[in-house]
Amino acid sequence: MIKETMDKKFGASWHAVVGEGFGFELTHEMKNLLYMFFGGNMAICVWKCS
Repeated sequence: MIKETMDKKFGASWHAVVGEGFGFELTHEMKNLLYMFFGGNMAICVWKCS
């Protein structure tokens, strides 16, 4: 749902990961990465790459 909303509002190529205890290494477009914690342990990572 997060990915679909970002695609509609800001154009295609968005990706989203939601969960606990994950790590990541990714390539993203400048100023198109959001990484935040929600409710303590729950993390949300949203990024755009072309």
